[in-house]
Amino acid sequence: MIARREKDRKSLPSLPSLPFTPNIVTYRYHRYHRYHRYHRYEQGGNMAEIQLEEIRQFLLPLEGQKITLNELRAEFNILQGTKSYNSIRVICHRLAEQKVLKPLGARGEFRVLRKIEPVNWWDDKGNVEPVEFEFPRCHKDGTEFGIEDCVEVFAGDMLVIAGASNYGKTTMALNIMGENLGLFPTLLMGSEYTASDGKISPKFKRRM
Repeated sequence: MIARREKDRKSLPSLPSLPFTPNIVTYRYHRYHRYHRYHRYEQGGNMAEIQLEEIRQFLLPLEGQKITLNELRAEFNILQGTKSYNSIRVICHRLAEQKVLKPLGARGEFRVLRKIEPVNWWDDKGNVEPVEFEFPRCHKDGTEFGIEDCVEVFAGDMLVIAGASNYGKTTMALNIMGENLGLFPTLLMGSEYTASDGKISPKFKRRM
């Protein structure tokens, strides 16, 4: 019996060429269950029809990946002409109704959906107050632009300064950075600060 089982393992077909690179967990899952699936489905009509729950369990480690009907048939060693050959399509459409799969444009192609957990933002105990942030102002008399009356900045925000060309966007950004040097870690990045030879750009010097 043991010798026959070892012989059967050696005769197992290799893993099908899937449109993703399986990680070690997925690979071990495939190899562990392939032996049992091989003996259940390869003989055709005498074997039990494949069930929805079997497909669901197989798809668990494949969230976010694409899968086709033919790849599922190859994975479960389902031959054409058997009950399970057509059942795969019905099962996949039922799983699509249950939001486990999403049909794609190509016929017989699906994406395994990721489970999305609801976010109860009203239970969040994190800080909801705006961060201490300084906007440009005159350092002689303290005159401000009034931006601070219209804008609140929270942790994780991204500020976008939009405007026509040569209307002071870079000047505004540099002033904001200068005002907040002592409040946040600051890094200046841009394509107009260095020339092609790696030296400081004359345009940047002129603006400073």
